[in-house]
Amino acid sequence: MPRHVLAATRVDGREIAREERPAAPSLTVVAAYGDLHDCDYVTVSQGESVGLYARDPGGTWGAVSPGTDAVTTDRDALPPEAPARRILVECTDCGAPGRPEALPDGLCRPCRSHHTSGATEEQPADPRDTSDAPGTRDIGAYVAELRNRFKAP
Repeated sequence: MPRHVLAATRVDGREIAREERPAAPSLTVVAAYGDLHDCDYVTVSQGESVGLYARDPGGTWGAVSPGTDAVTTDRDALPPEAPARRILVECTDCGAPGRPEALPDGLCRPCRSHHTSGATEEQPADPRDTSDAPGTRDIGAYVAELRNRFKAP
């Protein structure tokens, strides 16, 4: 009777534990085995057939390549990717949210233009104000203004 071999493996490929079972394990059994050994991957092999199971960043186990050969399993054994995080910051004047690269010096575009124009008003510019948007003024003048802003000092 063919034996099924479970092997717990870390991300770096180092095998932590190995166990033989008489029957093919279910995903629940594979997940419990992986959690028991605090590993990221579990391989289940029977002869030339190898199944690779991995834990995603959320901690859920799933089949990466069930019942393939050892070469394919080694190729597919990539570390699980963490979900991308979006970091948002706020404008220091008006509190408008945005990505850090969109708020240089901590100011949104309307507040930045408000500060560079030398305005002496107490109220910061409203970021939702579209009165100076390209559709409401001369495009040529707008492009010239942008070119002047990006000239090297």
